[in-house]
Amino acid sequence: IYYICCDRKEILCGVTRVQLIAYGEPTRAYAFPWMALLETSKSDELPCGGSLISDRHVLTAAHCVKTRKIIGVRVGVHDLSANRNCDESIHFPSDNSESAESSETDADDDEAGTVEHSDSCGPPAQRLPIETIVIHPKYSPRSKRNDLAIIRLRYPAVIGYTVIPICLPVTEQLRAFRPSDSFITGWGLTESGDRSTVLRYAVLPTLSLPD
Repeated sequence: IYYICCDRKEILCGVTRVQLIAYGEPTRAYAFPWMALLETSKSDELPCGGSLISDRHVLTAAHCVKTRKIIGVRVGVHDLSANRNCDESIHFPSDNSESAESSETDADDDEAGTVEHSDSCGPPAQRLPIETIVIHPKYSPRSKRNDLAIIRLRYPAVIGYTVIPICLPVTEQLRAFRPSDSFITGWGLTESGDRSTVLRYAVLPTLSLPD
């Protein structure tokens, strides 16, 4: 577990509290809590995604913002057709609860190992307006080189169970980490050519950069 440093406070990053499902099945709700949806002015466009890298910044592809009018960013979203997502196997803690209100009860429950939360539905998705968009200065639409952009949100996202930034390689240990597999996620077209309203993912092997 690592922390990224922000202007206001340190934020936990790169943690998913939901067990992943393998072999290309749709993800379980909030399995990738750093996933962000870029909302455009045209509802018929295939959605672009991004990764929340702090409570106010989203990393995305330059081609997603170069020719589209991005009007906002949604985080904490899993199913585009639903405002909240429920899973009976998950008990979501309240992101806004005050621990001091029930410290004695929590302590007793912790000792017994029986802490549970009754709500199996996550909080509503957060819709956040955009402050600025910065495209990599050497982005090439023809060669697709440097296909990167940073979106700065006007307001910070509320970090909690369903919204957590992904980790950036800001430490030597993270930079030295070499995973055998990588995950790609999105709401794009499926193998049948249909648009998926539920977040899906695939596993790809990690390739080393040429010397």
